[in-house]
Amino acid sequence: MAYDEKKVLLRLFLKLKEEGSVNPRVTVEDIMEWFFRLDRKTFKEWVPEFNEAGDDQLSLIWGINAHFKMQDIQQEVRRDLISGVSYEDNELSYRALHDTEMTSDELKMPMVRRIIGDIEIELQYYQCSRLHTRSEVVADIVTRLLQLMKTDPSGPTSMDLTPLAKNIVQAVHEQLSHVLPNTNRHAQYSRPAAARMTLSIFQKLVKSMYTADDMAEFLKTGNGTLMAAIIKLVSVKIGKLFQQPFQHLKPQSTLRLFMVASDYRGSPRAGEKMVIASEAVTSVVSLVLRKLYSEVDTEFHFQPHSWPLVDHVVNRLALSGVKVTKKRSKVTRHFTMNETVCMVNSVKPF
Repeated sequence: MAYDEKKVLLRLFLKLKEEGSVNPRVTVEDIMEWFFRLDRKTFKEWVPEFNEAGDDQLSLIWGINAHFKMQDIQQEVRRDLISGVSYEDNELSYRALHDTEMTSDELKMPMVRRIIGDIEIELQYYQCSRLHTRSEVVADIVTRLLQLMKTDPSGPTSMDLTPLAKNIVQAVHEQLSHVLPNTNRHAQYSRPAAARMTLSIFQKLVKSMYTADDMAEFLKTGNGTLMAAIIKLVSVKIGKLFQQPFQHLKPQSTLRLFMVASDYRGSPRAGEKMVIASEAVTSVVSLVLRKLYSEVDTEFHFQPHSWPLVDHVVNRLALSGVKVTKKRSKVTRHFTMNETVCMVNSVKPF
């Protein structure tokens, strides 16, 4: 699928989203993940020697460029929408060239709806997040961080940043090789989680007194001091992710189950100022998992701080307009124990 075609599909998705024609749980990040997996599959078909683990130069460079491309697509489409770019001339040219009454948007719409349908099936029946290799996660976080540091639109392009990203990714891999066993090469990871991880790293850099000018200079020169700080922060963040145990659930998705349980109180809608306590999320997830596993594993014990599931649920709730907080003073909706039990009991195994 060509770069410009992805831009058209993303623009149409955002149009449907604005019209309220899309399930609110399907996000831009889900669309970009679908694009990325398609590109990876296509590349593997063309280049059989492609190593998905990403521990060779070819795979490393492909991963970095692919992640940069996904981010460029998002930025260009949003920039076009904000600036009010008109597509009418393109549509007229398309009709004349192909001698058809249908616009290119009308022809692409079935494709967009198919992609949305694929994602909805994943959210309903599969795990709340897919397993990703260490190489994919490192390349995604590093490229996101460099893009976040780029405040000047006329600054270095993604192509200009590729050598710098490569150096950081290789250094992070080297750091991780000393703290993670060779067998620990996959982790549960999602693009919404990636956005939170990247922002956390960026905020730590700001708190360390690195200014926008420092970051702009780094993107041009690769300043050693800032480079070392980035490598350390990224390595620590990703190291914690890969040290978390992951467990395969049954075909049903814990995320799906939680959202079904939440429907007992009414599905969250975008724009609602609902703030719930993190303990409420942990309680529901814990009880739902206990309910699922009790029949097959009497020794099952849920440890919320070592499972990534709670983070994924929090991400999805945030995208649906519900904020989760640890600060009791900010909570606007409290759940009694009886309400929590009712939500859990409303879950029916698929």
